[in-house]
Amino acid sequence: MPKGDREILKADPEDGTTPIANLLLEALAIARLSGKEKGIILYLWRRTYGWEKDGKRLKEKTISLSEFGKVCDSDTATVSKLLSGLVKRNILKRKFAGPGKGYSYSMNTRVGEWDKGCINHQLLKELSIQPLSKSSTQGLSKNTTPLDTNLATPKESIKKVKEIYIELFNLWNDLRIIIHKKLTGDMKQAIDSARKDYSQEEIGQAMQNYAVIVKGPEYYFDHRWTLADFLSRRHSNNIERFQDLEIAKSNFKKEADRGADKRSATKLIPRQKYTPP
Repeated sequence: MPKGDREILKADPEDGTTPIANLLLEALAIARLSGKEKGIILYLWRRTYGWEKDGKRLKEKTISLSEFGKVCDSDTATVSKLLSGLVKRNILKRKFAGPGKGYSYSMNTRVGEWDKGCINHQLLKELSIQPLSKSSTQGLSKNTTPLDTNLATPKESIKKVKEIYIELFNLWNDLRIIIHKKLTGDMKQAIDSARKDYSQEEIGQAMQNYAVIVKGPEYYFDHRWTLADFLSRRHSNNIERFQDLEIAKSNFKKEADRGADKRSATKLIPRQKYTPP
């Protein structure tokens, strides 16, 4: 029988706990992160380490932007930027889960790889070998994973960028708009350019929405770009154009299928601007 009381939000450890490595708790405590960023991390821990599958604790979980948004009381655009910031600083790991599935997230438990701008690694080392208090008979180190002192290197940063190239390239081919045989320099340059203003997740979402429009018989827009051309600003801003699926559907819906729908002067973009090049 539960010892806590959900109605009055009274918790009891015997009703369930989430096992977190001591080192992660200490790292999060001293990390220079916003409250919303820490909230995202805590929620990820609850949705991964707090759940079991086949007798093992989960290490990664596919979580939507809207779900994260509810947790930190923010819109999806803000959440996307927060997540991208955590990924960029090597605190979280993000992996494409497949077409229509979004991204899965996991914790980077190698705290030594976290960006030095958000955590004092030397202070963390000192905390990890100190007891909790004067009355403690046992230090923190017994059940703590040793800190990896190898901080992120330029080679690791290059490796991460390569992973982004491959993930977006594979996503594009999975969508089967135009299938490319290999990742070219033009594609990498286009991805780099797009990532200056948009997160990997926003780019991937725009790609998926574009596939819905270009393949849908109810939409008049059927021009198929290459990956490099889609991301190129020579063809306007396609990431912005296809970021919101509902707006894109309204913009590109065939006249015969519009019925009584009326164009919104504030959201819809005039059709003549979208004639294929």
